[in-house]
Amino acid sequence: MSGLPFYLTDVFILEGYSGNQLATLIPARALSARQMQSIARELNFSETTFVTGGDTKQGFHTRIFTPTEEIPFAGHPVLGTAFVLREVFGLQSSTEVTLNLQGGKITVTFEDPGFQFFTRQQMEISAELDRADLVESLGLNPEDIDNRYPCCRVSSGLRFLIIPLVSVAALQCLDSRQVRCEEPVFLFAPADENMQEHIRARMFAPELGMVEDAATGSASCALGGYLVEHEYFGSGQVRVLIGQGFEMGRPSHIHVTASKKEKHFHVEVGGKVRLIAQGDWLIN
Repeated sequence: MSGLPFYLTDVFILEGYSGNQLATLIPARALSARQMQSIARELNFSETTFVTGGDTKQGFHTRIFTPTEEIPFAGHPVLGTAFVLREVFGLQSSTEVTLNLQGGKITVTFEDPGFQFFTRQQMEISAELDRADLVESLGLNPEDIDNRYPCCRVSSGLRFLIIPLVSVAALQCLDSRQVRCEEPVFLFAPADENMQEHIRARMFAPELGMVEDAATGSASCALGGYLVEHEYFGSGQVRVLIGQGFEMGRPSHIHVTASKKEKHFHVEVGGKVRLIAQGDWLIN
C-alpha cells in the first residue's frame, strides 16, 4: 500500500471555510486515467487535479477531473493547483506558475496579499437562443429572464449557457434539485444595493457530477466576455466582483476584469486561495 501526496484548498474564498473546494494530487508514479477518475469520484469535489510531471521552465502537466469525466480547462482548479505547486516546490519568490492543460498552456500570476489570477483571450460566443426551452428546463418563470440581453453559449475553454436574470430574488428562487439541463448553465443577476458584489451568480452542471458549483472561474471568465460583448454595464471594459455559492453555504468572491477591442478579448479572473489540509492518499 503506497501513498500519494494530496492537498486540499479552498479557492475564491471569502472567509473561513468558503469558496470552492479542490483536491490536488502529485503522483510520484504514473496513474492511469481510470485511476484518476476513480479518485475524483471518491473525493466528489466539483474538480480534482493531478500534476503528472513538468517543471518551472516547461510548465507543470496537469489533468482536471470532475466526478464523472476529464475536462480540458476549469478556473478554480487552475488557481488552486498553481497555489499548491508554489507552496510545495518552494516557489514563493516566483510571481508566475504555468500549467500545461489539455486545453492548452495557462499561466497563473501571484500578487500580494494572497491574490492570484489567470488570463484568457480565447472567447467564443454563440447566437441568441430560444428562451422557451430554457424556462421549462430550469424551472424559471418567463419574467425572470432579462429580455434586454441574450441567452447564449459562451466558452473561454469550457462552454457554458449564460442566462441573464432580472434580480437576485429570481436567482435565489431556483431549486437546484429541479434544474434539468444537459450542459453547464451559469445564471447571473445584478446584485442588490446592500450587497458587496456587482453580480450574483449560480452554476448548475448535473451531467458533470455537479448539482451546483460554489465558485466557477471558467464560467466567470466566459461571463466577462459576455459582459463586454453585450455592454451589460454600458462599456466594452468592466471590472466586477461576482458573488457565488451563497445559496450553498459556500460564499465565494470572484474578481473579473474584461475588455474587448475590435474582435479581441482580454479577461482576467482572480481570487484568494487557502490551503486547508494535506496528507497521503492510499493506493491499494
